Amino acid sequence: MTSDTSLPLPNRIRRRGGKIASVIAKERDSRGREFERIEQIERIEQIERIEQIERIEQIERIEQSD
Repeated sequence: MTSDTSLPLPNRIRRRGGKIASVIAKERDSRGREFERIEQIERIEQIERIEQIERIEQIERIEQSD
C-alpha cells in the first residue's frame, strides 16, 4: 500500500463535560512529516457568540434611531 499525502488525515475530538474542548488535527508539513495541530474550539465559539450579540445590539440601536 502506498502512502498518499493528498488524503485528509483524521481529526480526534476531545470532550470535557459534554462540551468540545479541542480538536486535534493530524497534518503534514511541506516535507511530509506528520504533526498535530490543536484548536481551542470553546474559545472560538465564545468569540463568535460575543460578535453575534454585538451585531444584534447594533441592529437594535439602528432600529430605535429610525
